[in-house]
Amino acid sequence: MYGPPSDLSIGFGGPRGNRVECPPDLGGNVGTDRILIVNGDDLGLSLEVNEGIERAHREGVLTSASLLVNGPAFEDAVERARRLPRLGVGLHLALVETPPTLPASEWDGALEPDGRFPFNPAKAGLRYWFRRGLRDTLGREVRAQLDRFRATGLTCTHIDGHMNLQVHPVVREAVLAVAKESGVRWVRAPWDDLGLTLRIDASGLPLKVLHAAFFRPLSARVRRRAAEVGVRTCDGVHGVYQSGRIDARFLCELFRRLGPGVRELYAHPRLDATGPNADLAALSSPSVRAAAEEAGFRLAHFGEVA
Repeated sequence: MYGPPSDLSIGFGGPRGNRVECPPDLGGNVGTDRILIVNGDDLGLSLEVNEGIERAHREGVLTSASLLVNGPAFEDAVERARRLPRLGVGLHLALVETPPTLPASEWDGALEPDGRFPFNPAKAGLRYWFRRGLRDTLGREVRAQLDRFRATGLTCTHIDGHMNLQVHPVVREAVLAVAKESGVRWVRAPWDDLGLTLRIDASGLPLKVLHAAFFRPLSARVRRRAAEVGVRTCDGVHGVYQSGRIDARFLCELFRRLGPGVRELYAHPRLDATGPNADLAALSSPSVRAAAEEAGFRLAHFGEVA
């Protein structure tokens, strides 16, 4: 049984006194090292995403990817990952949008009529909070997805969440418990720097502020709980507030301004019929690689960080 968290107000509009402030070095990695993990989310979602992630790895700065084990293009994704030995691969835990790994009969009506998790993360999150009987099921689903990942023969370097649902208080506890017992050392806490993001690109200000109001306190809780159970988190996760707006100019400026520590940049590269999307174009840009090198970052994946 995964113990009931006591922080529903965190990130759900609770009073300011309930907000969690998190010191910037809670990830425990800050020193003189500058390590940059560039992760492609949604591996396995589609052939276009798989191709985008492979190209960003072969031709650009992408070092890591997160695999949807119940994604429509899962088998293709596994084949690609097997032929990319320097690509780190982790579990992209899906509790929204995809079908579950466990039988539908175990979900007590929590699935949509088509047998999938809700597409809307807020809808899914509310179900997982208020249906207390689902908490054991969620823990078993996390473990089942990790088991399906490991059945591929790939090494799981980290766990994060589709639409970042791993920050949900109930899901967080299940993820950390499974990571700890399974020896997965890294979990994503999407702790981004809103001020830095806005200094580089102030477009979309209201949405960025809204995202920060939601993700920052929830991410602080992930970092604190992870530290308590001995699971690692990065000192910063970047791209959270810039999703859909990543370009080479933004990344070059970001790398110049980031401090030391273990840092993750995540993006969603995709190769469409019309060509690379903006994330793929940015990650493949020679100027972005040059900016990372000039800033003194060592590109790595989670499995390469001591």
